[in-house]
Amino acid sequence: AIVGVVMTAAHVDGNTFRGGWGNHSYVPAALAEVRPEYHSGAGNLKLDLTRLPNSGEVRTSLRATFGNVRVTVPTDATVAVHCHSTAGNVDCLGAKDHGRGSDVDRTDGAGALKINLDVATTAGNVEVSRG
Repeated sequence: AIVGVVMTAAHVDGNTFRGGWGNHSYVPAALAEVRPEYHSGAGNLKLDLTRLPNSGEVRTSLRATFGNVRVTVPTDATVAVHCHSTAGNVDCLGAKDHGRGSDVDRTDGAGALKINLDVATTAGNVEVSRG
């Protein structure tokens, strides 16, 4: 017998479950390649911004329902980030919080490339680091 599971929009902690199953990894090399939003329903979500040019500005958000979210930013970029995990740990550019409702807001760096991030997961860990 074939057993199938169909999942449409489900709500967890006020967030819509979308983005599919499995791990997702993105490595944009140009500012225009950075999406306004990245989503993962169940699985890890990884965004590597270290190949972006040294100047310009980008804004994006990352959302996972069940899974970890990791963003790597260039060592010399100016980064403004809000990190949130409903149930998990947050480590954003060295500022940490853990437990239920972990939140960190941080601005760091002084480079010509300006990165604005909003990173969240319902159940999992959030990490933003330099690479």
